[in-house]
Amino acid sequence: MSNHNSISSSPIAYLLTWTSYGTWLPGDNRGWQNKLVREPQPPNLKLYKQSQSKMTESTFYLSQSDQEFLEKVISSYCHSENWFLHAISVRSNHVHVLIGAGELHPKVAWVASSLFRTFDEEVLNTSNALVFQSPPSPMGEA
Repeated sequence: MSNHNSISSSPIAYLLTWTSYGTWLPGDNRGWQNKLVREPQPPNLKLYKQSQSKMTESTFYLSQSDQEFLEKVISSYCHSENWFLHAISVRSNHVHVLIGAGELHPKVAWVASSLFRTFDEEVLNTSNALVFQSPPSPMGEA
């Protein structure tokens, strides 16, 4: 019988997830994450309305062509940084990226996540393929 005492405490990959602007606000009906509490929070209509009122832009949704474009940009960036991209899923309102940790320090994963969010906001804003959609409000409003 083999002894598996060689389990590493280092991460084998980083799962980076972020939402597009305005699609999941504090107080959201689906629950939300408080950066200080770190536990899912219940819906809060008052907080949701407050969060909505502080938005400086319209809610941003990615069209199919935007999703394909962003996936290519992220894949290309990972390749240029020699990061192993295990998986990527670009949806209309959020993105998941799974990058092999290798020798990456957790701070690098944070920087990568920040860079990818920048792609989401800036690179797509220069694309001619932007299509804005308006799905139903997460708070069930018209």
